[in-house]
Amino acid sequence: MRFREGRRNRYLIGRVILNALERIKGREYYNETAIAGELSAIDPGNRSREAVRAYFIKKYNRGGLIFCAGLAASVILFTGTVIQGNKVTEIKRNGYGESSREVKLIVEGEEEEDTVSLTISPREYSKEAAETLFVRGIKELDSRILKEGDTFDCVRHNLNLVTEVIEGKISVRWKPDSYRYVNSRGELEAESIPSEGIEYILKAELTMGEYKKSYERTVTIFPPERKVSFEERVAEKVSELNGQDVTGDRVVLPKDLNGERIYFRKPADLTWGVLLALGFFAAVLIIIREDENVHKAMKERNRQLVRAYPEMLNKTVLLLGAGMSMRRVWEKLAADFAGDKGKEYLNREIRILLNELGSGVAETDAYEHFGNRCALPEYMRFSVMLTQNSRKGSKDLIRLFRTETQEAFSRRKGNARKLGEEAGTKLLLPMIMMLGVVLLIIMVPAFMTMQI
Repeated sequence: MRFREGRRNRYLIGRVILNALERIKGREYYNETAIAGELSAIDPGNRSREAVRAYFIKKYNRGGLIFCAGLAASVILFTGTVIQGNKVTEIKRNGYGESSREVKLIVEGEEEEDTVSLTISPREYSKEAAETLFVRGIKELDSRILKEGDTFDCVRHNLNLVTEVIEGKISVRWKPDSYRYVNSRGELEAESIPSEGIEYILKAELTMGEYKKSYERTVTIFPPERKVSFEERVAEKVSELNGQDVTGDRVVLPKDLNGERIYFRKPADLTWGVLLALGFFAAVLIIIREDENVHKAMKERNRQLVRAYPEMLNKTVLLLGAGMSMRRVWEKLAADFAGDKGKEYLNREIRILLNELGSGVAETDAYEHFGNRCALPEYMRFSVMLTQNSRKGSKDLIRLFRTETQEAFSRRKGNARKLGEEAGTKLLLPMIMMLGVVLLIIMVPAFMTMQI
């Protein structure tokens, strides 16, 4: 993982945030954080402060961009609300024949404030327009109440007592004299109708806003040839009179109530606040995610080093036993581990060790640096053994390494056994679920057979 700061004009938001935090927490505070140590361990070849600073700038820049996007969206919505204003003096009606409009407003008086829900009736027709629509409605009603094949002189099927005509602009309320021959749903009562037929007067009241008109139609009904059922559709509209001019397209709201001056306003639109909060939380999550990625890389690095330790020890023992010097052993290990993805981090640490030895760093210091960089108990013991050998000399170094190798392989087996036990525990729930499925497969047919 390489972190490069890039050009000065890049990651501007991240630079601003980091500079502000430096003024608050102190210069280069981030170098003292745990994440800085993990970054150095993951990428030992790039341990400069500039690399750590570049990581924090990039992380804060991503979070800042998300927050700025949410802030911009919330400002746009809030500005639109302020420009439009919340004060309301009139409400637009719905068009002819449309349903009533439900409006929620906040009404404020001199001493009181409350939220009211208003039902605004749709725009209504003038008297002349209403008469014209009633004529059309009666024609449509005549064409719809009879089923196919019936005429007003011979009705043998259930009547279609519709509740509205002209696309719902006119409501129809049926007012029969009795339900002896036709029930409220328009179904013929076959037992009561004589075979020679009987005249029946259909009566209804057509309503369109404040206008009403009576409807009567005489039909001759006969016993139905067969009973045909149909679904009832009842749709009554409840409307409230608002204002005096019901033919206008708007309703003017009152400005006073019992001598007390009042005004209406719309409830505040808090969508901008939601967007601002979402932008903030998204920015925080992005910043946390960047650190989580570093933690995951650190855990993977430690797992790699632990897995590679026994093999490194084993090769060291073989090469030392073959007569190689410790310097040559390190060079051989670096060559063998090159290109091996499973030993990538160990190979980096070995190459840093060789670079230190080549640049004139004392062997004891280089070995101590190696153990401190790896920061794992196994490698720290290994570096201590090498340091003591360089300082005091030890004829039993190979024997110590062999003992450590055996213990390392034992720990590796123990770790593998532990991982296997954890995997078995994780599989316990799926196995219980499978058992439940098997029991269902066995028991359901058995119960079905018993019921038969």
